[in-house]
Parts: sequence; structure tokens; C-alpha cells
Amino acid sequence: MRRRTASTWYLVFCGAMTAAYFVLPHTSLNKLVVYNGLGLSAVVAILAGIRLRRPANPLPWYLFAAGQASFLAADVIYYVLADVLHSTAFPSLADPFYQLMYPLMIAGLVLLTRHVLPGRDLPSLLDATIIAVGVFVLLWVFIMNPNASDDSLGLLAKAILLAQPTFDVLLLGVAVRLVVVMRTRAPSFFMVTTGVCGLLAADISYGVIQLSAGYETGGWVDGGWMLFYVMFGAAALHPSVSTLTTQSAFGGTRLTGRRLLVLSLATLTVPMVDLFSGGPDLHRHVVTTFGAMALFCLVLARVVGLVRVVEEGRERLRHQAMHDGLTGLA
Repeated sequence: MRRRTASTWYLVFCGAMTAAYFVLPHTSLNKLVVYNGLGLSAVVAILAGIRLRRPANPLPWYLFAAGQASFLAADVIYYVLADVLHSTAFPSLADPFYQLMYPLMIAGLVLLTRHVLPGRDLPSLLDATIIAVGVFVLLWVFIMNPNASDDSLGLLAKAILLAQPTFDVLLLGVAVRLVVVMRTRAPSFFMVTTGVCGLLAADISYGVIQLSAGYETGGWVDGGWMLFYVMFGAAALHPSVSTLTTQSAFGGTRLTGRRLLVLSLATLTVPMVDLFSGGPDLHRHVVTTFGAMALFCLVLARVVGLVRVVEEGRERLRHQAMHDGLTGLA
């Protein structure tokens, strides 16, 4: 019973910490102790989960722990600089640790996917790329291009501001592929995907807010990053974590109606952005045009792959109908 409730008790603890963060006055002590204490608990929970649950392949979870630790280090440095030293310089020492988190988390998700897939799976890769390209165009038009065009920013600052949305797109792509190939709906799988969604929602909201009023700690955006911390820690502690690295979790890549709808919406992203964003902008039109072309080619490749699978199945059925199943003779 104790092993079954570890994840639940951790969620209760984190819920209390989150409530304290938003209810208590936003002092430097609150931000440093409560918020970063929550981040530290996630790293500890992942490492404890590896030891307690012993997943068949622990390497993805070690990468998740390293990613969370890098994110935690960045948050601690950021709060010390902003709230203790009252330094608002950008870029700062925190930024390399923020950026390092993304490759670590992406590598962990890629390893999870590789251990689920029985072999090469081009359809799921195409599906994930279609959605990632559509989201990239949105981020470019509304977040990345304004930062790239801001002459008040230095080259390093622009590089950092462009790197984060790019990493977000890559993270989304590998997460979508994991969702596509997974058959299991185990709690650990749900928690991992929820944590990724929390990170992406917070990052995108942060980018939009920075372009308008400017981000301040203590707001609702912090909840997305806290969700990112908590969900990965809870996922590692849950007994179902051991099922996420087995091929029995593979769910196939059949082109269902729901998947086709999502792909169609992603494909429509580019012309819709060009229609509603307005204003003459050469960089924007170049990106949207090539984005539309890329999405068209990807969807076409997906359909061609589907047709090829159908034709191979038809040929296999024809061969079985005209040959003896035991001897293989006509």
C-alpha cells in the first residue's frame, strides 16, 4: 500500500506548496524557498522513483532529473539576481541553465519513444513534424520575429530569445510522437504529457507577455512551470512508470479520423496566420510561404505512406488467397 500511494502523497505535498506560493505574500523568501523548494522536490522525486520503481530503462528518467536540476539551477540564479541583488540584466548567468534543460528533456523523451517503437516508424515522425512546423510558424510570427526585429537587443539576447521557442517546438515534436505511438494511458504517461504541456504553455505565455507588459514573478504563468516540475516527479514515483519503456505500450500508427483532423488543422495554421496577422512584413511572408510548402510536402508524404501500406496489405492478401498457407505453393 505504501508503494502505491507514494505518487499520491507527493501530489498532495506539491498541491500544498503551490497553494502557499500563490496565497502567501510574494516576498523574496517565498519565491526562493517555496517555488524552488518545489523544483528541488521534483528532482528528488525522480531519483527516488528510479530507485523505488526500477524502470526497465532508467536512462530517460536520469535525463529528466538532469533537465529538472538544470531548470532549478536557472530559477535559483534568476531569483537571487532579481530579488536579492536586484539585477535585471539580460542575458544573465541563469540563461545557459534554462537552455540546457531543453536538450536533456528532449533526449529523455526521444529515448522513451525509441524503446516503445518496435522499429522505424516514418508515419509517426511525419505526424509530429507536421504539427511542429505549424506551431513553429505561429511562434515565429507572434513571438520570434518581433524579437529578431528588435534593434534594441544585442546579438546574444536575440539568440537566446529565438532559441527558447525553437526548443519548445522540438520538445513539442518529440512529445507528439510519443503520444502518437503510445497505446497505454497509464497515469505516468498522462503525467509526463501534462508536464510537457505545462512547460510549453508557460513558455509561450511568457514570450507573449514579454512583448507587451513584461513578465513579473508570482503570476499565473508560474503555475505552468510548477506543473512541469510536479508532473515529472509524480510520474517517476507512480508504479506505472515501468510500463513506459516496453514495446507492449506501442499503439500503432493507423491514420484515424481524429489524427487526420489534427493534421488538417496544423496544415491550415500557416494560411490562417497569414490571413489574420496583417501588416506588410517580408520576413513573415517568407516564413509563412515556406512553412505552407513544407506542411504540404509533409502531408503528401504521409498520404503516400498510407497508400503504400494499403497496397502492401492488398498484395499480401492477394498472395495468401492464391497460395497454400503451409507450403507456399500456388
